Order: sequence, then C-alpha cells, then structure tokens
Amino acid sequence: MGDAARGEFVRRKALESLAPTGKWGCSTPWAKRNSTGFGGWQVLDSVCVSPDGTMLMYKPEKGVALDKVTLVDVDDQPVLTCSELGLRQYQMIVHAEGRDPLVLNCADRRCFDAWTFSLRVLVPVSYTHLRAH
Repeated sequence: MGDAARGEFVRRKALESLAPTGKWGCSTPWAKRNSTGFGGWQVLDSVCVSPDGTMLMYKPEKGVALDKVTLVDVDDQPVLTCSELGLRQYQMIVHAEGRDPLVLNCADRRCFDAWTFSLRVLVPVSYTHLRAH
C-alpha cells in the first residue's frame, strides 16, 4: 500500500469512528463551555463528525466546519470544570475562523484520545498541548 492509499485508509477510518454511528461519535457525554462569557457548561447529547465529513457537530444543527479550523489545543491531563461529567475530564479547544473557540470536555480518556488522534488526521493544523509532560 502506497503512502497516498495508506493516508486515505487512515482518513476513512477516522471518519468512520467519529461519525454519528461510529464507535466514538455520539456515544460519550461531552460538555461544551457556554460562549456567553459567564463560564457555564452545557452537557451535550452528542459530538460527532457530520456524515459528509465536513463538520464537527456538537448539536444536531450546530457545528464547526473542519476546513475553518486553525488550531486545536489539547489538555490530556485531567481537569475539573463541568461537575456533571465527574472528576476526571479532558479538554479540547477548537479554534476556527469566524467564531469563538469551541471548548469541549470529555470524561472518557479512550474517547478523548480517539477524537484527538482522528482530528489530527482530518484537520492538518497545529496542535498544542496545554500542559507539558
């Protein structure tokens, strides 16, 4: 398998895993920081990549276009910010053109790792770790 074919295979598997019916799409609770500036959190029913692979969806009618993403900050050390998710949470901040950063927390480490890996495949932009190891 050549590099191009391998790259397409990995991209297809990443899309499948984050799709609404995929292993990590819509199956794990996430929380989204409210963009009102008051610091509240909203527990989400689903976070997934749209079926056509163009949007990171955090509500059925709301999402971030993957081609507009400019940076993703990843905090893979447990943080505590949304009490509804429990004590151990991992945070991903998606920066995109024309919108405030999308701050998402997940309490499932395997789900979080799958998301951060798959987004690196789907969105070839800079990734920063908020805490150095």
